[in-house]
Amino acid sequence: MKELWEKVIDLLLPYGDWVEVYFSLGHSTRVGMEDRKLYRAIRGEGIGVGLRLIKGERTYYAHTSDISEHAIMGVAKELIGSVKEQKERVVLPPQPHTEMMGFLVDPDSVSMDAKTELVRGIDNFLWSEGKLLRQVTVNLMDSSAIVEIANSDGLWVREEKKRVLFVVNVVVQRDEELQTGREAIGIVGGWELFNDVSAKDVAAKALRRAVLMLDAAPAPVGKMPVVMSATAGGTIVHEAVGHGLEADIVVKESSVYANRLGQTVASELVTLVDDGTMKGLWGSSHFDGEGVKTKRNILIEDGILKGYMTDRLMSRITGWPLTGNGRRESFKFYPIPRMTNTFLLPGNMEDDEIVDMVKEGILVKKMGGGQVNPTTGDFVFKVLEGYTIKGGKVGGPIKGATIAGNGPEVLKSIKAIGKKLDFQIGTCGKDGQGVPVTDAQPTILVPELTVGGTAI
Repeated sequence: MKELWEKVIDLLLPYGDWVEVYFSLGHSTRVGMEDRKLYRAIRGEGIGVGLRLIKGERTYYAHTSDISEHAIMGVAKELIGSVKEQKERVVLPPQPHTEMMGFLVDPDSVSMDAKTELVRGIDNFLWSEGKLLRQVTVNLMDSSAIVEIANSDGLWVREEKKRVLFVVNVVVQRDEELQTGREAIGIVGGWELFNDVSAKDVAAKALRRAVLMLDAAPAPVGKMPVVMSATAGGTIVHEAVGHGLEADIVVKESSVYANRLGQTVASELVTLVDDGTMKGLWGSSHFDGEGVKTKRNILIEDGILKGYMTDRLMSRITGWPLTGNGRRESFKFYPIPRMTNTFLLPGNMEDDEIVDMVKEGILVKKMGGGQVNPTTGDFVFKVLEGYTIKGGKVGGPIKGATIAGNGPEVLKSIKAIGKKLDFQIGTCGKDGQGVPVTDAQPTILVPELTVGGTAI
Protein backbone atom coordinates (compact mmCIF):
# COMPACT_ATOMS: atom_id res chain seq x y z
CA MET A 1 0.00 0.00 0.00
CA LYS A 2 3.09 2.24 0.15
CA GLU A 3 2.48 3.99 -3.20
CA LEU A 4 -1.17 4.68 -2.37
CA TRP A 5 -0.36 6.10 1.06
CA GLU A 6 2.28 8.38 -0.48
CA LYS A 7 -0.20 9.52 -3.13
CA VAL A 8 -2.82 10.38 -0.48
CA ILE A 9 -0.32 12.28 1.67
CA ASP A 10 1.04 14.19 -1.33
CA LEU A 11 -2.50 15.21 -2.31
CA LEU A 12 -3.48 16.44 1.16
CA LEU A 13 -0.29 17.99 2.53
CA PRO A 14 -0.39 21.24 0.50
CA TYR A 15 -3.68 22.07 2.23
CA GLY A 16 -2.64 21.67 5.85
CA ASP A 17 0.21 21.22 8.29
CA TRP A 18 0.18 17.47 8.84
CA VAL A 19 -1.46 14.41 7.27
CA GLU A 20 -2.08 10.87 8.48
CA VAL A 21 -3.42 7.65 6.92
CA TYR A 22 -4.84 4.96 9.22
CA PHE A 23 -5.67 1.52 7.75
CA SER A 24 -7.10 -1.46 9.60
CA LEU A 25 -8.02 -5.00 8.60
CA GLY A 26 -9.40 -7.50 11.06
CA HIS A 27 -11.81 -10.27 11.92
CA SER A 28 -13.45 -11.60 15.06
CA THR A 29 -15.56 -14.46 16.38
CA ARG A 30 -18.28 -14.13 19.00
CA VAL A 31 -20.05 -16.94 20.82
CA GLY A 32 -22.78 -16.29 23.38
CA MET A 33 -25.42 -18.15 25.40
CA GLU A 34 -28.42 -16.75 27.27
CA ASP A 35 -31.51 -18.42 28.72
CA ARG A 36 -29.81 -21.77 28.05
CA LYS A 37 -29.80 -21.07 24.32
CA LEU A 38 -26.93 -20.37 21.95
CA TYR A 39 -27.93 -16.97 20.60
CA ARG A 40 -24.73 -16.05 18.82
CA ALA A 41 -21.94 -17.94 17.03
CA ILE A 42 -20.67 -15.64 14.34
CA ARG A 43 -17.55 -14.52 12.56
CA GLY A 44 -17.22 -10.95 11.36
CA GLU A 45 -14.72 -8.99 9.30
CA GLY A 46 -13.89 -5.30 9.11
CA ILE A 47 -11.70 -3.15 6.88
CA GLY A 48 -11.33 0.56 6.35
CA VAL A 49 -9.18 3.67 5.99
CA GLY A 50 -9.29 6.92 7.96
CA LEU A 51 -7.63 10.12 6.70
CA ARG A 52 -6.71 13.02 8.99
CA LEU A 53 -5.59 16.52 8.04
CA ILE A 54 -4.45 18.96 10.72
CA LYS A 55 -4.35 22.66 9.96
CA GLY A 56 -3.35 24.83 12.88
CA GLU A 57 -5.37 23.59 15.84
CA ARG A 58 -8.18 22.19 13.73
CA THR A 59 -8.64 18.55 12.70
CA TYR A 60 -10.37 17.36 9.53
CA TYR A 61 -11.24 13.66 9.35
CA ALA A 62 -12.97 11.29 6.92
CA HIS A 63 -13.10 7.52 6.50
CA THR A 64 -14.25 4.79 4.15
CA SER A 65 -14.68 1.03 4.25
CA ASP A 66 -14.09 0.91 0.48
CA ILE A 67 -10.33 0.53 0.11
CA SER A 68 -10.16 0.95 -3.65
CA GLU A 69 -7.82 3.71 -4.79
CA HIS A 70 -10.73 5.58 -6.37
CA ALA A 71 -12.70 5.61 -3.09
CA ILE A 72 -9.74 6.58 -0.91
CA MET A 73 -8.67 9.43 -3.20
CA GLY A 74 -12.29 10.60 -3.26
CA VAL A 75 -12.31 10.77 0.54
CA ALA A 76 -9.00 12.63 0.45
CA LYS A 77 -10.48 15.28 -1.80
CA GLU A 78 -13.28 15.81 0.74
CA LEU A 79 -10.67 16.95 3.25
CA ILE A 80 -8.91 19.48 1.07
CA GLY A 81 -9.02 22.98 2.57
CA SER A 82 -7.96 26.37 1.32
CA VAL A 83 -4.20 26.48 2.07
CA LYS A 84 -2.33 26.52 -1.26
CA GLU A 85 1.34 26.49 -0.19
CA GLN A 86 3.54 23.78 -1.65
CA LYS A 87 5.16 21.19 0.64
CA GLU A 88 7.97 18.74 0.00
CA ARG A 89 6.93 15.34 -1.25
CA VAL A 90 6.81 12.69 1.47
CA VAL A 91 8.77 9.49 0.88
CA LEU A 92 7.90 6.59 3.13
CA PRO A 93 10.48 3.95 4.10
CA PRO A 94 10.65 0.86 1.83
CA GLN A 95 8.90 -1.28 4.44
CA PRO A 96 6.80 -0.36 7.49
CA HIS A 97 8.23 -0.90 10.96
CA THR A 98 6.22 -3.93 12.07
CA GLU A 99 5.45 -5.08 15.62
CA MET A 100 3.35 -8.01 16.81
CA MET A 101 1.84 -8.46 20.27
CA GLY A 102 2.93 -12.01 21.11
CA PHE A 103 0.58 -14.92 21.63
CA LEU A 104 1.15 -18.59 22.38
CA VAL A 105 -2.03 -20.12 20.98
CA ASP A 106 -3.56 -18.36 17.98
CA PRO A 107 -7.34 -17.91 18.51
CA ASP A 108 -7.77 -18.59 14.79
CA SER A 109 -6.40 -22.09 15.35
CA VAL A 110 -9.28 -22.90 17.74
CA SER A 111 -12.37 -24.15 15.94
CA MET A 112 -15.79 -22.56 16.31
CA ASP A 113 -16.99 -25.91 17.69
CA ALA A 114 -14.38 -25.75 20.47
CA LYS A 115 -15.35 -22.17 21.31
CA THR A 116 -19.02 -23.10 21.39
CA GLU A 117 -18.25 -26.11 23.59
CA LEU A 118 -16.45 -23.89 26.10
CA VAL A 119 -19.36 -21.45 26.35
CA ARG A 120 -21.95 -24.24 26.56
CA GLY A 121 -19.89 -26.05 29.20
CA ILE A 122 -19.74 -22.96 31.44
CA ASP A 123 -23.47 -22.41 31.03
CA ASN A 124 -24.17 -26.03 32.07
CA PHE A 125 -21.74 -25.73 34.99
CA LEU A 126 -23.49 -22.66 36.37
CA TRP A 127 -26.98 -24.12 36.10
CA SER A 128 -25.82 -27.26 37.88
CA GLU A 129 -24.24 -25.23 40.70
CA GLY A 130 -26.70 -22.40 41.21
CA LYS A 131 -30.06 -23.34 42.68
CA LEU A 132 -31.11 -19.69 42.92
CA LEU A 133 -30.16 -18.83 39.35
CA ARG A 134 -32.66 -17.02 37.17
CA GLN A 135 -30.46 -16.02 34.26
CA VAL A 136 -27.00 -16.82 32.91
CA THR A 137 -25.22 -15.05 30.07
CA VAL A 138 -21.84 -16.28 28.84
CA ASN A 139 -19.93 -14.48 26.09
CA LEU A 140 -16.64 -15.32 24.40
CA MET A 141 -14.96 -13.06 21.87
CA ASP A 142 -11.64 -13.13 20.08
CA SER A 143 -10.25 -10.83 17.42
CA SER A 144 -7.27 -10.44 15.13
CA ALA A 145 -6.30 -7.14 13.57
CA ILE A 146 -3.62 -5.53 11.43
CA VAL A 147 -3.21 -1.76 11.58
CA GLU A 148 -1.03 0.39 9.33
CA ILE A 149 -0.34 4.07 10.02
CA ALA A 150 1.53 6.46 7.69
CA ASN A 151 1.95 10.20 8.03
CA SER A 152 3.61 13.25 6.52
CA ASP A 153 6.57 12.99 8.91
CA GLY A 154 7.63 9.89 6.95
CA LEU A 155 6.32 7.45 9.56
CA TRP A 156 5.04 4.06 8.37
CA VAL A 157 4.30 1.42 10.99
CA ARG A 158 2.29 -1.79 11.14
CA GLU A 159 1.02 -3.65 14.18
CA GLU A 160 -0.62 -7.06 14.41
CA LYS A 161 -2.65 -7.80 17.50
CA LYS A 162 -4.92 -10.54 18.86
CA ARG A 163 -7.35 -10.37 21.78
CA VAL A 164 -9.47 -12.84 23.75
CA LEU A 165 -12.33 -11.78 26.07
CA PHE A 166 -14.52 -13.96 28.30
CA VAL A 167 -17.48 -12.52 30.28
CA VAL A 168 -20.01 -14.15 32.61
CA ASN A 169 -23.15 -12.45 33.96
CA VAL A 170 -25.61 -14.11 36.34
CA VAL A 171 -28.87 -13.15 38.02
CA VAL A 172 -30.04 -14.93 41.19
CA GLN A 173 -33.36 -14.61 43.00
CA ARG A 174 -34.68 -15.39 46.46
CA ASP A 175 -38.32 -14.53 47.07
CA GLU A 176 -38.72 -11.09 45.47
CA GLU A 177 -35.08 -10.07 45.67
CA LEU A 178 -32.80 -10.14 42.64
CA GLN A 179 -29.02 -9.79 42.70
CA THR A 180 -26.47 -9.86 39.89
CA GLY A 181 -22.88 -10.97 39.53
CA ARG A 182 -20.36 -10.32 36.78
CA GLU A 183 -16.80 -11.40 36.11
CA ALA A 184 -14.60 -10.83 33.05
CA ILE A 185 -11.10 -11.74 31.92
CA GLY A 186 -9.24 -10.66 28.80
CA ILE A 187 -5.81 -10.65 27.26
CA VAL A 188 -3.91 -9.05 24.42
CA GLY A 189 -2.69 -12.41 23.27
CA GLY A 190 -4.20 -15.79 22.48
CA TRP A 191 -5.97 -18.83 23.82
CA GLU A 192 -3.29 -19.22 26.49
CA LEU A 193 -5.62 -17.03 28.57
CA PHE A 194 -7.40 -20.24 29.58
CA ASN A 195 -4.13 -21.92 30.54
CA ASP A 196 -3.58 -19.25 33.16
CA VAL A 197 -7.17 -18.77 34.37
CA SER A 198 -9.92 -21.36 34.65
CA ALA A 199 -13.15 -20.39 32.89
CA LYS A 200 -15.04 -22.24 35.63
CA ASP A 201 -13.32 -20.14 38.29
CA VAL A 202 -14.43 -16.98 36.50
CA ALA A 203 -18.01 -18.23 36.40
CA ALA A 204 -17.92 -19.33 40.02
CA LYS A 205 -16.76 -15.87 41.14
CA ALA A 206 -19.71 -14.22 39.40
CA LEU A 207 -22.15 -16.68 40.99
CA ARG A 208 -20.59 -16.40 44.45
CA ARG A 209 -20.84 -12.60 44.42
CA ALA A 210 -24.50 -12.64 43.39
CA VAL A 211 -25.50 -15.19 46.05
CA LEU A 212 -23.45 -13.36 48.69
CA MET A 213 -25.46 -10.20 48.10
CA LEU A 214 -28.71 -12.06 48.80
CA ASP A 215 -27.48 -12.64 52.34
CA ALA A 216 -25.95 -9.18 52.79
CA ALA A 217 -27.20 -6.60 55.27
CA PRO A 218 -28.22 -3.10 54.19
CA ALA A 219 -25.21 -0.81 53.87
CA PRO A 220 -24.50 1.73 56.62
CA VAL A 221 -24.70 5.43 55.76
CA GLY A 222 -22.59 8.41 56.64
CA LYS A 223 -18.97 9.53 56.51
CA MET A 224 -16.51 6.82 57.46
CA PRO A 225 -13.15 5.23 56.61
CA VAL A 226 -13.14 3.08 53.47
CA VAL A 227 -10.63 0.37 52.65
CA MET A 228 -10.59 -0.33 48.92
CA SER A 229 -9.20 -3.76 48.21
CA ALA A 230 -6.94 -4.33 45.22
CA THR A 231 -9.71 -6.57 43.85
CA ALA A 232 -12.02 -3.54 43.76
CA GLY A 233 -10.29 -2.46 40.58
CA GLY A 234 -8.92 0.97 39.78
CA THR A 235 -12.26 2.68 39.15
CA ILE A 236 -11.32 5.74 41.19
CA VAL A 237 -7.85 5.84 39.63
CA HIS A 238 -9.33 5.73 36.13
CA GLU A 239 -12.53 7.71 36.42
CA ALA A 240 -11.94 10.23 39.19
CA VAL A 241 -8.25 10.94 38.46
CA GLY A 242 -7.07 9.57 35.12
CA HIS A 243 -9.50 11.41 32.84
CA GLY A 244 -8.48 14.68 34.44
CA LEU A 245 -4.90 14.04 33.29
CA GLU A 246 -5.81 13.64 29.60
CA ALA A 247 -4.38 16.63 27.75
CA ASP A 248 -7.47 17.63 25.77
CA ILE A 249 -9.48 17.96 28.99
CA VAL A 250 -6.61 19.87 30.60
CA VAL A 251 -6.25 22.29 27.65
CA LYS A 252 -9.96 23.10 27.84
CA GLU A 253 -9.38 23.82 31.57
CA SER A 254 -12.11 21.30 32.28
CA SER A 255 -9.77 19.43 34.62
CA VAL A 256 -9.05 20.06 38.27
CA TYR A 257 -5.40 19.29 37.39
CA ALA A 258 -5.05 22.10 34.81
CA ASN A 259 -2.04 24.40 35.37
CA ARG A 260 -0.72 22.27 38.23
CA LEU A 261 2.42 20.66 36.82
CA GLY A 262 5.07 20.40 39.52
CA GLN A 263 2.56 20.89 42.32
CA THR A 264 1.59 18.51 45.12
CA VAL A 265 -1.72 16.92 44.12
CA ALA A 266 -1.66 13.71 46.20
CA SER A 267 -0.27 12.02 49.27
CA GLU A 268 3.48 11.40 49.13
CA LEU A 269 2.55 7.70 49.13
CA VAL A 270 0.97 8.06 45.68
CA THR A 271 2.71 7.38 42.37
CA LEU A 272 0.33 7.10 39.42
CA VAL A 273 1.45 5.42 36.18
CA ASP A 274 -0.04 4.90 32.74
CA ASP A 275 1.84 2.20 30.83
CA GLY A 276 0.76 0.93 27.41
CA THR A 277 3.74 -1.43 27.07
CA MET A 278 2.79 -4.07 29.67
CA LYS A 279 2.67 -7.49 28.04
CA GLY A 280 -0.77 -9.04 27.72
CA LEU A 281 -2.74 -6.31 29.49
CA TRP A 282 -6.02 -5.27 27.89
CA GLY A 283 -4.91 -1.69 27.18
CA SER A 284 -1.48 -2.56 25.75
CA SER A 285 -0.04 -2.08 22.26
CA HIS A 286 3.30 -1.32 20.64
CA PHE A 287 1.95 1.85 19.03
CA ASP A 288 -0.95 4.12 19.85
CA GLY A 289 -3.58 5.05 17.25
CA GLU A 290 -1.18 7.56 15.67
CA GLY A 291 1.85 5.29 15.34
CA VAL A 292 3.61 6.73 18.42
CA LYS A 293 5.42 4.11 20.49
CA THR A 294 3.65 3.47 23.75
CA LYS A 295 5.65 4.00 26.92
CA ARG A 296 5.56 4.03 30.70
CA ASN A 297 4.39 7.49 31.76
CA ILE A 298 4.70 8.61 35.37
CA LEU A 299 1.83 11.05 35.82
CA ILE A 300 2.12 11.62 39.57
CA GLU A 301 5.30 10.78 41.48
CA ASP A 302 5.42 10.82 45.28
CA GLY A 303 2.38 13.08 45.21
CA ILE A 304 3.80 15.57 42.65
CA LEU A 305 2.08 16.08 39.28
CA LYS A 306 4.66 15.22 36.61
CA GLY A 307 2.79 15.16 33.31
CA TYR A 308 -0.32 14.70 31.22
CA MET A 309 -1.31 12.12 28.60
CA THR A 310 -1.07 13.54 25.07
CA ASP A 311 -1.81 12.82 21.44
CA ARG A 312 -0.05 14.51 18.50
CA LEU A 313 -2.47 17.44 18.28
CA MET A 314 -2.28 18.26 21.98
CA SER A 315 1.51 17.92 21.88
CA ARG A 316 1.67 20.37 18.95
CA ILE A 317 -0.56 22.85 20.74
CA THR A 318 1.04 22.69 24.18
CA GLY A 319 4.62 21.58 23.59
CA TRP A 320 4.14 18.74 26.05
CA PRO A 321 5.98 15.53 25.09
CA LEU A 322 4.27 12.76 23.16
CA THR A 323 3.27 9.99 25.55
CA GLY A 324 1.77 7.34 23.22
CA ASN A 325 -1.80 7.99 24.41
CA GLY A 326 -3.42 9.02 21.11
CA ARG A 327 -6.03 6.27 20.81
CA ARG A 328 -9.03 5.55 18.60
CA GLU A 329 -11.76 2.93 18.50
CA SER A 330 -11.37 2.19 14.78
CA PHE A 331 -10.66 3.75 11.40
CA LYS A 332 -13.98 5.60 11.74
CA PHE A 333 -12.58 7.87 14.46
CA TYR A 334 -9.65 10.24 14.82
CA PRO A 335 -7.48 9.73 17.90
CA ILE A 336 -7.78 11.62 21.17
CA PRO A 337 -5.80 11.40 24.43
CA ARG A 338 -6.83 8.23 26.28
CA MET A 339 -5.54 6.05 29.09
CA THR A 340 -4.05 2.58 28.45
CA ASN A 341 -3.14 0.63 31.63
CA THR A 342 -3.43 3.04 34.55
CA PHE A 343 -2.53 2.17 38.13
CA LEU A 344 -1.13 3.24 41.48
CA LEU A 345 2.23 1.73 42.36
CA PRO A 346 2.15 -0.71 45.30
CA GLY A 347 3.23 0.25 48.81
CA ASN A 348 4.67 -1.82 51.64
CA MET A 349 1.71 -2.86 53.81
CA GLU A 350 -0.20 -6.13 54.07
CA ASP A 351 -3.96 -5.95 53.55
CA ASP A 352 -4.78 -7.13 57.08
CA GLU A 353 -2.50 -4.41 58.50
CA ILE A 354 -4.52 -1.81 56.61
CA VAL A 355 -7.86 -3.19 57.80
CA ASP A 356 -6.50 -3.25 61.37
CA MET A 357 -6.15 0.56 61.18
CA VAL A 358 -9.94 1.01 60.91
CA LYS A 359 -12.17 1.05 64.01
CA GLU A 360 -15.41 1.27 62.07
CA GLY A 361 -15.92 1.56 58.30
CA ILE A 362 -16.35 -0.57 55.21
CA LEU A 363 -14.20 -2.75 52.97
CA VAL A 364 -14.88 -2.53 49.22
CA LYS A 365 -13.92 -5.67 47.31
CA LYS A 366 -15.60 -4.87 43.98
CA MET A 367 -16.56 -1.52 42.48
CA GLY A 368 -19.25 -0.85 39.92
CA GLY A 369 -20.09 2.04 37.64
CA GLY A 370 -20.94 5.58 38.60
CA GLN A 371 -20.56 9.23 37.69
CA VAL A 372 -17.62 11.64 37.71
CA ASN A 373 -17.26 15.37 37.09
CA PRO A 374 -13.74 15.77 35.61
CA THR A 375 -13.78 19.52 36.23
CA THR A 376 -14.12 19.08 39.99
CA GLY A 377 -13.19 15.41 40.47
CA ASP A 378 -16.41 14.71 42.39
CA PHE A 379 -17.62 11.12 42.02
CA VAL A 380 -20.30 8.64 43.06
CA PHE A 381 -19.70 4.90 42.50
CA LYS A 382 -21.65 1.75 43.24
CA VAL A 383 -20.22 -0.96 45.47
CA LEU A 384 -20.84 -4.41 44.01
CA GLU A 385 -19.23 -6.29 46.90
CA GLY A 386 -18.58 -4.77 50.29
CA TYR A 387 -18.21 -5.67 53.97
CA THR A 388 -18.35 -3.93 57.31
CA ILE A 389 -15.19 -3.32 59.33
CA LYS A 390 -15.43 -3.15 63.12
CA GLY A 391 -12.52 -3.06 65.52
CA GLY A 392 -10.04 -3.73 62.74
CA LYS A 393 -11.84 -6.92 61.67
CA VAL A 394 -13.81 -7.63 58.49
CA GLY A 395 -17.47 -8.34 59.25
CA GLY A 396 -20.46 -9.40 57.19
CA PRO A 397 -21.35 -8.43 53.62
CA ILE A 398 -23.37 -5.30 52.81
CA LYS A 399 -25.54 -4.40 49.82
CA GLY A 400 -26.95 -1.28 48.23
CA ALA A 401 -23.84 0.75 49.02
CA THR A 402 -22.43 3.71 47.13
CA ILE A 403 -19.35 5.76 47.88
CA ALA A 404 -19.05 9.46 47.11
CA GLY A 405 -16.13 11.84 47.32
CA ASN A 406 -13.62 13.89 45.38
CA GLY A 407 -10.82 12.24 43.40
CA PRO A 408 -8.07 14.77 44.15
CA GLU A 409 -9.02 14.84 47.84
CA VAL A 410 -8.95 11.03 47.94
CA LEU A 411 -5.42 11.03 46.51
CA LYS A 412 -4.29 13.59 49.07
CA SER A 413 -5.81 11.71 52.01
CA ILE A 414 -4.58 8.14 51.35
CA LYS A 415 -3.03 6.84 54.57
CA ALA A 416 -1.87 3.37 53.59
CA ILE A 417 -1.11 1.42 50.40
CA GLY A 418 -0.87 -2.36 50.07
CA LYS A 419 1.70 -4.55 48.37
CA LYS A 420 -0.33 -6.20 45.59
CA LEU A 421 -2.01 -5.02 42.39
CA ASP A 422 -5.08 -6.60 40.78
CA PHE A 423 -5.69 -5.42 37.21
CA GLN A 424 -9.29 -5.16 35.97
CA ILE A 425 -10.27 -4.88 32.31
CA GLY A 426 -12.86 -2.61 30.77
CA THR A 427 -13.91 -0.42 27.86
CA CYS A 428 -13.46 3.30 28.37
CA GLY A 429 -15.98 5.57 26.68
CA LYS A 430 -15.11 9.13 25.67
CA ASP A 431 -16.40 11.42 22.91
CA GLY A 432 -18.55 8.65 21.47
CA GLN A 433 -15.80 6.03 21.08
CA GLY A 434 -14.68 3.16 23.29
CA VAL A 435 -11.20 1.68 23.71
CA PRO A 436 -9.93 -1.26 25.80
CA VAL A 437 -8.26 -0.27 29.07
CA THR A 438 -6.94 -1.81 32.25
CA ASP A 439 -6.82 -0.13 35.65
CA ALA A 440 -5.56 -1.17 39.05
CA GLN A 441 -4.66 -0.09 42.53
CA PRO A 442 -3.25 -1.83 45.58
CA THR A 443 -5.42 -1.98 48.68
CA ILE A 444 -5.70 1.59 49.98
CA LEU A 445 -7.12 3.29 53.08
CA VAL A 446 -9.13 6.46 52.57
CA PRO A 447 -9.83 8.01 56.01
CA GLU A 448 -13.20 9.46 55.04
CA LEU A 449 -15.72 8.98 52.25
CA THR A 450 -19.47 9.38 52.18
CA VAL A 451 -21.14 5.97 52.15
CA GLY A 452 -24.70 5.84 50.95
CA GLY A 453 -27.08 2.97 51.43
CA THR A 454 -30.04 1.95 53.52
CA ALA A 455 -29.91 2.72 57.23
CA ILE A 456 -30.31 -0.33 59.46
